[in-house]
Amino acid sequence: MKNLYLLKISLAITFSFFLIQIQSKAQWTKLIIEENLNRPTSFYPGDIDGDGDEDIAAAIYGQKNIVWYEYDNSTWKKHVIDNDLGAVGLFIIDMDKDKKNDIVVAGFASNTVKWYRNSGETPVGWTGNVIDDDLSGAEFVCVADLDNDNDLDVVATGATGDCVVWYENDGSCVNWTRHLVDQNLDGAVFCQVFDIDGDNIPDIVANGMYDGVLAWYKSSNSGQDWTKYTIDNLPGVSEFDVADIDNDNDFDIVASGTKDNDIVLYENTKGETVGWNKHIIDDNMGGAFAMKFADLDGDNNLDVVATGTDANEVAWYRNNNGAPGTWIKTIIDSELPDAWDILIIDSERKGFPDIIVNQFIANGSIIHYKNPLSVGTKDFESDIIDLKINISSNNGLLSLSMKNHQKTIIKIYDIQGKPICQKTIQTNRELIDMRTCAKGIYLINLSQNGKSTSSKFILH
Repeated sequence: MKNLYLLKISLAITFSFFLIQIQSKAQWTKLIIEENLNRPTSFYPGDIDGDGDEDIAAAIYGQKNIVWYEYDNSTWKKHVIDNDLGAVGLFIIDMDKDKKNDIVVAGFASNTVKWYRNSGETPVGWTGNVIDDDLSGAEFVCVADLDNDNDLDVVATGATGDCVVWYENDGSCVNWTRHLVDQNLDGAVFCQVFDIDGDNIPDIVANGMYDGVLAWYKSSNSGQDWTKYTIDNLPGVSEFDVADIDNDNDFDIVASGTKDNDIVLYENTKGETVGWNKHIIDDNMGGAFAMKFADLDGDNNLDVVATGTDANEVAWYRNNNGAPGTWIKTIIDSELPDAWDILIIDSERKGFPDIIVNQFIANGSIIHYKNPLSVGTKDFESDIIDLKINISSNNGLLSLSMKNHQKTIIKIYDIQGKPICQKTIQTNRELIDMRTCAKGIYLINLSQNGKSTSSKFILH
C-alpha cells in the first residue's frame, strides 16, 4: 500500500508530582517570532509544508496580511499568503483531499470567506477561492462535515451581521450553498463544531460578544435545521474552547467574560437537552480574553491557558485533580501589553506543548513561550504496553497492535490537546478511522490497570 509506514513508539511515562515541582520553579523561555506587526489577530497550527513540523498560519489584520511561519530547527521563517484580505480567523485543513493542508480564512475588512489551496510546491504556492464575499464582518471560521456527505463544509460568524452561517460544499470545493444558523447573535465572534449532545451529529458552539450570549446549536435534518440553546449570559464573552475536561465522554466549555474579568468553566451534565454546571476558574483576570485547553504538565489532565488584555498577563491554570473546580494559577508573563489570542503547539515534539500569544496593538508582537518541561526530557520504553502503529496515508486508518489482551483505554488528542477519539477495548488490535482529521502531530494515551503511558505520532 502506497506510503504505508510502521512506527514503533517509545512511550513516555509521566511522573506527575516530579514534573509539577520542576514546572513550578522553572521559567518559560520567551522568544519573539516577529515584532512591530500592525494588530495581529489570530493564528492556527498545522503542517503546511509537509515536513512533519507544526507550522503556524496567522492573520495580521492591520496590514491585511495572511502569513504562515515555517518552523525549522527552533526558528520561524515568514511567508506571505495574501496581503489584501483583512482577515481575522483562520483554520488549517486539507479541504480538497489532495493530502496537503489548505487554509480557510474569514476576512473581516472585506466581508469575505475564502479558502487557499496549497500547491505542495517548494516554496508553497497558494490559489485563493472565494466561498462568500458578502458576510458582514466575517470574523471566524471552522471546518467540519456538517451534512455527513464525506466532504468538508465551512462554518463562519459575521460580527457586524450578528449571524452564524454554514456553507455546504457540493464536493468540488467550488460551489457553496449558504445556510443560516442564527441571525440574532449580537457581535457573533467565535465558533467551533463539536457533538455537544452525544448523538453523533455535529453541533455548533458560538458566542455573541455584545449581548453576552454563549450558545450551542443542535443540528438536525443534515444541517438544514438548527435549535438554539443558551449556555449562559456572560458579559462580554469573547472566546471559548471545547474539550472533555473531566473524562466523562462529553464536551465541556471554558469561556471568558471580558467585562467582569471572568474565566468560567461550564461542565456538561448531558441529560435530554444538555445541562451545564458553572465553575469560576478566575474572577479577577483583568480583561479576560482568550483561553485554550491544554495538558501543559503531562499529567493527563487538561489545564487552561488564558490571556488578560488589561492585566497584560499570560497565565496557566493547572487542573489539580481532573475534577472541575480546583485550579492553581501560574503567571507565565505579567508584562505583555494587550495580550490577545493563544495558540498551543508542541514545536519540539516532546509531549509538553508550548504557548504562542500575540498582541492586538499597532506595534504588536507574536511571542513563543517554550515549556520548561520540554527541555532535557527523554522518552523510554514502556513495560506496560508494547505498541505498534500502522498508518495508511491513502485512507487515514490508524491500526494499533499491542502485546496483550488486557482492558485498554485509548485516547487520541490533537496538537492543542483536544480529544479526537476515546474508546475502551479488550483486544490487542484496534482500527481507528482518522480520515476526517488534518495532517499533523497527535498524542495517543493508553491506560491499563490504573497505569498510563503516552507518546506522539504523525498523520501524513
